[in-house]
Amino acid sequence: MSDQFSVITQDLAAHSRTVGAIGDGVKEAGDAGHSVRAGGDAYGKICSFLPPLLGVLQDTLIQGITDSADDLRDTAEKLRATAEHYDTTDLNSADAITRSGRRP
Repeated sequence: MSDQFSVITQDLAAHSRTVGAIGDGVKEAGDAGHSVRAGGDAYGKICSFLPPLLGVLQDTLIQGITDSADDLRDTAEKLRATAEHYDTTDLNSADAITRSGRRP
């Protein structure tokens, strides 16, 4: 027989909200990355080649941040759905047990 475990669905739902809020914050960081760019003259004439190179790096980093935000929000939704599934399963099981004890 396997070990038993229990899930406090309210805690799981609260955790999903926390993960979702973190995802929102990470998305905000990615959005900020789109609005802040080094201008062509940010490093002077001698180093004018740097802003385009940094722009490529920045685009890669922004994409990584955006992907992370999407993953966090997706995980939050899956956690919420799992908590809901536990609650539904528990209610259905309790109902089945209650019905099984009734006399016809």
